[in-house]
Amino acid sequence: MKILKVGLISHKFEGTKARTIARSIELIARAAAKGAQLIVLQELHQTHYFCQRENTENFDYAQDFERDLRLWSEVAKRFGVVLVSSLFERRAAGLYHNTAVVFERDGRIAGKYRKMHIPDDPQFYEKFYFTPGDLGFEPIDTSVGRLGVLVCWDQWYPEAARAMALRGAELLIYPTAIGWFDGDDEDEKARQLEAWVAVQRGHAVANSLPVIAVNRVGFESAALSEVSPDEILSGGNKILPASDGGTASDKISRSADTDGESKILSEGGILSFNNEALTNSGKMAIGGEILPAKGEAARENLKISIEIKFNGETLEVLPNKQRVDQLVSEEGIRFWGNSFVFGAQGEELFRADSQSEQCRIVEIDMTRSEEVRRIWPFLRDRRIDAYANLTKRFID
Repeated sequence: MKILKVGLISHKFEGTKARTIARSIELIARAAAKGAQLIVLQELHQTHYFCQRENTENFDYAQDFERDLRLWSEVAKRFGVVLVSSLFERRAAGLYHNTAVVFERDGRIAGKYRKMHIPDDPQFYEKFYFTPGDLGFEPIDTSVGRLGVLVCWDQWYPEAARAMALRGAELLIYPTAIGWFDGDDEDEKARQLEAWVAVQRGHAVANSLPVIAVNRVGFESAALSEVSPDEILSGGNKILPASDGGTASDKISRSADTDGESKILSEGGILSFNNEALTNSGKMAIGGEILPAKGEAARENLKISIEIKFNGETLEVLPNKQRVDQLVSEEGIRFWGNSFVFGAQGEELFRADSQSEQCRIVEIDMTRSEEVRRIWPFLRDRRIDAYANLTKRFID
């Protein structure tokens, strides 16, 4: 038996990019303290889901892609985890991708996957923003295994999962942003959700591979997609010069039970972490330091001081709900959560509810795929001589 501890991180948009990143890092720290080796974030986890409207200003969210890479590289390195992120990539002027980037535990980029299947549906206007990927369905080799990373809409296509499996993927992973419209009746909502779960469970069974999906939670107004990115990126406040003439020194301090105001200071995309939760038995690694730990209660109350640096300027961030509450509208997406992990026979290892944020550790036995494929040899029995027509759009 070879156990892999996977951390699933899912949370609401916090009103600004800076606060949302801080929330992600807080939960990553908790997951690392609980022993996570692989951590998976939700789709486009740095901001709101801006694809609810076609707005050319929203391409600004991709302008900091290179800096975002440095930031998440540092996070993976500081916590010693393999990290699956989901970023808006500016590849060239007018050329943008929805890109999953996998970071090794030493901060190196292990690989990228650019989303291949792009939806264009009411309030999911992704074709306006994202060019289909051109990296193919290639698994990413990491220290925890060969990861078949796909993104959201890819999950409806068995061909994508199969292609990853045939290239030796040991896990299928789907960062996701999908949800309901409040105007749909409850029966329709149930049908949509269970179809989404069923098709991915089918990928697990058909390929004898564990499947991980991490979905967003919470309601996001469509009006957010019409807000100037400057407000989301800067926190809606004026930028104040740092008191020391350019060396940022303020910190954001958050804990699981804190909803108060926060300050984020930044300069150059580097993070520093300090842990304030000291306990008296066991060990946990935070920010490269080995610290004593006293158990689950202490870990849940872990407090982390985070310093994020952006160009030597101080950003004072609004309380997370203030701006969002100003944007209430009838239109929006209620992301349905239900993040899950299925095993190699489709057995449910974990499934979240529709509303709760997640920092969940799930243990996966990485030897199960071999065992299952011996009794259900689906790959052996494939009729590859009869599949040529599958490359056609439709067989007339």
